Amino acid sequence: GKSLLWMMSTLSMKAVILSLKTKFPQVRNVSCDEVHKWNEEKRAIQLLDTRSLDEYTTSHLNGAVHIDYDTRNVAAIAEQLDVTKPIVCYCSVGYRSSDVARELASHVNPA
Repeated sequence: GKSLLWMMSTLSMKAVILSLKTKFPQVRNVSCDEVHKWNEEKRAIQLLDTRSLDEYTTSHLNGAVHIDYDTRNVAAIAEQLDVTKPIVCYCSVGYRSSDVARELASHVNPA
């Protein structure tokens, strides 16, 4: 069977995802599987890595652009993006990427 640690980790991640959906309701969450499928289909997507530079340097997805979460200029970033292509922000847990995605949405689709 599955270990207790695995079950606790799974429950914790579900709680994190629920918390992110509550805090950032306007941000659409996509699974790793969905992004992987888009890459396999050669779909034109824009990947924004919102982790620290150390995290990005250690490993990142092919084609990802690093966005420093702490010093980001979302207005300048938004000007460089192609709004006709999906924009996928990612980090290690989801908070930083959801926060950046929320800010980007307000610049790309102003109310």
